[in-house]
Order: sequence, then structure tokens, then C-alpha cells
Amino acid sequence: MERALQRLFNKIGTPKDIAAIASTLGQVASIWTMCTELKEPFLVRELLSGVNGPAIGYHKDLLTFLEKCVHESPPTSVDKGGFVIVGYSSELDDLRNRLDESEEDMKKMQSTYREKTSECLSSAFSSSSSWSNFAGLLKQTEITGLKVVSTKTLGNFVEVDHSAAAKMVKFPEFVGVSSTGKKARYVTQELTTLEANIKQLTQAIVEKEEQIFEEISARILQDAKGILESAAALANLDVTCSLGLLAAQNNFVRPTVDTSVDFDVVGGRHPVIESFQAQHKKNFTGNDTSLGASQRTWLITGPNMGGKSTFLRQNALIAILAQIGSFVPASFAKIGIVDKLFSRVNNVLFFDVPVFF
Repeated sequence: MERALQRLFNKIGTPKDIAAIASTLGQVASIWTMCTELKEPFLVRELLSGVNGPAIGYHKDLLTFLEKCVHESPPTSVDKGGFVIVGYSSELDDLRNRLDESEEDMKKMQSTYREKTSECLSSAFSSSSSWSNFAGLLKQTEITGLKVVSTKTLGNFVEVDHSAAAKMVKFPEFVGVSSTGKKARYVTQELTTLEANIKQLTQAIVEKEEQIFEEISARILQDAKGILESAAALANLDVTCSLGLLAAQNNFVRPTVDTSVDFDVVGGRHPVIESFQAQHKKNFTGNDTSLGASQRTWLITGPNMGGKSTFLRQNALIAILAQIGSFVPASFAKIGIVDKLFSRVNNVLFFDVPVFF
């Protein structure tokens, strides 16, 4: 949500930013409701009350407002239109209805012009003395390939085959314009007026939606402080729950963290390699480490691919996990003060998969 809010604040936001905020607030509301029903753990109560940082808020009024005005899957930009829900703005709904009617009229123009240009066929047939002349009259009066075409550069026009162009002179309302090698093109006053009306309505809709977008953005920014606090609290909860789930699923233990220089680990494991081996039904053999004031250095030797780098990195990971407040992959761990980590880093621990950065 932080990025979406920043984009709205800098006037470069899109409807998708608003939808992202609305979607996340919906999740926050669900989490807030769920957390209020929990008595434990203590951390959840802290996040709700804001004891040790921002509290998760409900934002009920803002969420209700956004759900009534913005589609869940809006376009990527305001000028594409269509991000405002029907019913939010009566003025916008009226413009959309008028545009739909005009576009429907435009679709009907092709059949209307085909009927108009074939009228001479019926009049010619009615004046004929026998049915034997019908086929010849049909061929003489038929306007082949007539259709209404729309392009971004030329707009809307009537297009017929060049073989029928000579017959179009019978209809003065069709004014010839630029043609291609195979097609003759025409415009009419009716077509031009309808096209101008569609453009005007489309522009009016875009302007109205831009206005609504600014109103919605301003409403969101009014609650920006609370939204950011909820985002921070939710991130804290997410990280904590993820570490807790990882510990429960992988038999991590709670380390003892003190101010000594001890680094005692029993049955330490590399969490990434252990997870990889579990997928192939293999076990990871734990390693013990014991460093302290009386023995502060270990020199490890062994053949290539013997596990030296794995041992080095697993202890680095255990130190990091312990000092961020997580359980660690070991049977026992006592970690003192660690202010620096030095480790060989590359991407070839196993099968070119990077495991420590």
C-alpha cells in the first residue's frame, strides 16, 4: 500500500493503485476482525493496540466508500475509462447511457444504408413487366460490399467496392472521400454528426472520470497516516507469522540470546538445504558448533564438496535468525553478541541454486 499511496500523493497514480489499496484494506479488515477474536498470542494484541508500534486499523468507512465507487479490476489509466462503478455518479451514468445509444445507432447505420441503396431495386422491380427481368435488375442495382468502417485516423465512413461506385451517384447524400485501390469511400452528414457526438460524449466521460479519480484520491489521502500504520503493522504480523510457521513446520528451537561472546549450537542445520533434501526424502545431518571466550576460532579442513561452505553459512543464518527474534534450525542454540558476519558467498551450493546472500 505504501507504493500506491506514494503514487497518489505524487499525482501519478492510476485506478489500479486505488483498487490495490481497496483490496488490501479489505484483507486488513478481515485480519482485524479475526485478531479481535484471539486472546493469544500477545504479539497480536500488541499489533491491535499499537503498544510497540503502529496498530492495525479497520478503515471501515473508507473501505465501504471504495467498494461503492471503484471496480475490483480497473484499467491501467484514467483516460481508458470504465473504472467507476455504475451507480456512483448519476451524471456519469447518464453520459455512458447516451454514449451506448449513439454507438448502437452507429452500428445500425450499415444496415440502414444498405436498405436505402437497395430501394431503387424494389422500385425498378415494381415497374418491370415480367419476372424474367428480375435477375438483370438485381445485378444492375446491387451495391456490393457496402459497409460502415471505423478507423482511428479517418473516423467513420461508408465503403463499397469500386465496381459499385458508379451506382452511388444516385445517392447525393453520399459524398466521396479518399479511396483505396479496391474500395470507394463516402461520408454522410448523418454519419459525421453521429461520430462527432460519440467523440464529445467520450471526452465528457473521460473528464468526469478524471474528476472522480481526483475526488477518490483526495479521500484516500485523508486517511494516509492510518493506512501506512496499518501497512506497517500488517507487515510485522506477516513476518512474525511466517517465521512462526517456518519454526513449527521444521522443528526449529527457541535460542537463548545474551550479551556474552558464546556461540553454542547443537544439531545445527542449513534451513534451505534441509528443505531441498526433504523434497527428495533425504535427511540433513546436524552439526555442532562451540565458540566462546576460551576458543574463538575454528579452522575447518576437508575435501571439495565436503560441506565446509554449508557449515559456514548455516551458522551465519542461525546467528541472523536468532538476532531478529526467530527460532533457529537446531536442537539447542545459545547465541551471544554478533556484530559482523563474514561468509563465502556464491551460487553453487547445490545445483546452481543460491542459498545465502
